[in-house]
Amino acid sequence: PPPGEGNNLPPPWTIVKVTGRLLTPLQPSLAQANHDPSVFASPGTFDISRDPPAKPQLTFGSGIHYCLGAALARAEQQEALAIMAKRLPNLELAGEITWKSALVGIFGPEHLPVRFTPN
Repeated sequence: PPPGEGNNLPPPWTIVKVTGRLLTPLQPSLAQANHDPSVFASPGTFDISRDPPAKPQLTFGSGIHYCLGAALARAEQQEALAIMAKRLPNLELAGEITWKSALVGIFGPEHLPVRFTPN
């Protein structure tokens, strides 16, 4: 795809010669994982009730790189989100979200201001 459409290469693409072959170097971006619209319906929308995709995803890695804590993380999320929904029914965004750089290994918000009235 052209720059800006599903890749992380800045324009113009760089072609390099390696052992007599012309290659385009690519840099995978973990920030783009699980955002393929052909696999995930509305990939930019957080939907906790969404069914898991039929195709593999990269949330916890795969193969020998699969996260050892994946089952614990999922269990913690199920418990924490249910409790948070009960205790903070009026939780809402209270400002601009700033995101961590796409160059760091863990993607997510750097600053996420919220407001609520606890029960």
